[in-house]
Amino acid sequence: MKELLKLNDVYVEIKENMLLEKMNVTVKQGDVIGLIGKNGAGKSTLLQLINGKIEPSKGTVEWMQMNMTTAYVEQEKESFVSKDIISQEAELLAKWGVPTNDFHTLSGGEKLKVRLAKGFAENPNVLILDEPTNHLDEMSTEFLIKQIKNMKGTVIIV
Repeated sequence: MKELLKLNDVYVEIKENMLLEKMNVTVKQGDVIGLIGKNGAGKSTLLQLINGKIEPSKGTVEWMQMNMTTAYVEQEKESFVSKDIISQEAELLAKWGVPTNDFHTLSGGEKLKVRLAKGFAENPNVLILDEPTNHLDEMSTEFLIKQIKNMKGTVIIV
């Protein structure tokens, strides 16, 4: 498999707090990677680093291919979601039983499903999911796992 991403001796320090230290990772095309660790261990920081939301204090983050597309589904994000639902999103939301009405009236789990549907519908090369099973019931979690298995790209999950 082709290499997609390399982290070389990456350090992330924020406000004199070392969040990541000497991180070396290679991600290959088609990988499904799960990150586990206790709260505050730096998992979400690593995802933000990979997605370009923060820069390393030291070291390099290298995308090995040009024109890579990523979709980042953050945990607990109350961001604006477009009212324009494309067909792939609508299909996933229907399977999940989520109404396509006003985002702000949905439950926490339904909001997460909308964000997940948008991430999958983008058909990214790399899908980054930060705590994607929070607020999901067992059936919804099983459906999410099936979607991840069917995805042709690389998936990174916390």
